[in-house]
This record gives sequence, structure tokens and C-alpha cells, in this order.
Amino acid sequence: MLVDEIKQTAKENKVNLFFDMDGTVVEYETGKKDAIINNLPNVYINARPLKSVLKQVKSLSKNKNITIYIVSNCHYHEQEQEKLAWLNKHMPYVKKENIKILVLSEMEFTTKEKPFLKSKYIKTIMEKEPASVNYFIEDDVPIIRASMTALPELKVVHVSTFVK
Repeated sequence: MLVDEIKQTAKENKVNLFFDMDGTVVEYETGKKDAIINNLPNVYINARPLKSVLKQVKSLSKNKNITIYIVSNCHYHEQEQEKLAWLNKHMPYVKKENIKILVLSEMEFTTKEKPFLKSKYIKTIMEKEPASVNYFIEDDVPIIRASMTALPELKVVHVSTFVK
């Protein structure tokens, strides 16, 4: 199991764990796309936590050789604030400086570049800590593929491999 691999790796190495939010640590509800696009309130703040994932993340966060990061996208600044509030409530052990929420409406990118946005951020952390072993846990297949292409040394895995 992936969690066991991470624990084993952390015995001798510094490990960075990058987690997506929607569909990874938070339930992703289909049918909310219109609410997200129209920037309706309470879309993210009331999202259900995925407790089986959060239990594993919290346990790993206690290991001194493991650093937890959150890397997520949203469309608007208000949604960013909701995601930050959600993280503060459900994952208070993640350091604020280790949270990166990309506000898409404030960025310039092409459709082709969009799946690579998270890996660009992850690359900046990896460059600061070249000796670390890095994992990215994500649920979006195009983002998984893009991250594997952009950063072949990054261990990119679907969230389904993270839980028992």
C-alpha cells in the first residue's frame, strides 16, 4: 500500500506529500459545476471531508521527515477563501505556507497548459529540496498525466491507491 511505502521511504529520506483537494481530501460533487462557475457561496466550505484519506494524512503529518502540502485550483478569490477555511477546519495541521490554491480567474494560461499548473508549483518546491522524495496524490487523470510528463521524478498517484 502507498502509505506503507511512504512511511518506509521517510525512514531514510525527507518526503514531501502534495495533495489535491477536490475529489482527493474533499468529496467532489458532480452537479455543482454551475454553482462553481457562477461563484455561488458555500460550495466549498460545506463540502464533505473524505475521512479515510484525512485519517491517513493526519497520521503521516506526525512524521518529522514528512511535509504535507495542499495544491488546489478554484475559479475565484471567494472560493479560495472558502477552501482555506475548510482546510483550517479539517486539516489544521497543514502549515499555511504549505497551501497553494491557484485562482484560475487571476491567471493566464491556455487550455493545453491548464493540466500543468499544479506541477509548475510542485516543481518550485522540488527545486528547493532536491534530495527529497516527492509524491503527488491527485484524482484528475489529465492532471496526473501532465504531472508525470512534466516531472518524471515526481511519484504521481491516483488517490484511490492512497486509501485501504
